[in-house]
Amino acid sequence: MKKVCFSLIILSYFLIGFILIYFNKINPDHEGNLGLALSIVVIAIWLISLILLTPNKNKRIVNTKDKTEEWLRVIALAPIMTIVLTPAILFGIVAQIVGAIRNTMKNKCKILLKKNFVLTKEKHNKKIVYLLTKENFVIRICEFDCYEISLDYGATHTQITNSHFISYDDRIEIENIINKYSSCDYRDKDIYEPTSKIMKILEKYF
Repeated sequence: MKKVCFSLIILSYFLIGFILIYFNKINPDHEGNLGLALSIVVIAIWLISLILLTPNKNKRIVNTKDKTEEWLRVIALAPIMTIVLTPAILFGIVAQIVGAIRNTMKNKCKILLKKNFVLTKEKHNKKIVYLLTKENFVIRICEFDCYEISLDYGATHTQITNSHFISYDDRIEIENIINKYSSCDYRDKDIYEPTSKIMKILEKYF
């Protein structure tokens, strides 16, 4: 019975293809009920197949492997699964792209870039270090554990949490932001991402 259902589902795809090609390309001016009749046949096949393929809880399930049935199942369900999964896959890809753009250092620091800071990147001991520079101010960032500031053109650097250039309350807040990120579950890293939050605090000093 399953083989018959899967075969009918495959047949319905050919009927859909015929409907689309015949009434759009071959004979778009066709008059009559052929299209309606074929559409009803397709819907009937799907409904009957859905009913027959739905597992019966009262029926004893016998595990048998039939290669023909498996191939028919794959061919019959592949278009349906493609239609169902494609939006989810596309959404996942878009989410990854948006996340990657949002997590770039340029985007995280844009609030200071608008204040005429210049963003550069260096490599120290195999670690990427970002520098935000404006006049005598240099903010050094090595995500996600080092946030320093220099008031003398980069000659000396001080941890932002120790710098008296920033108010005591803001230093405590920055320290809490870093600690929350360090101690959070790895699944929540995006929520507690510290750099953009720290940049927002620093922005009011410039």
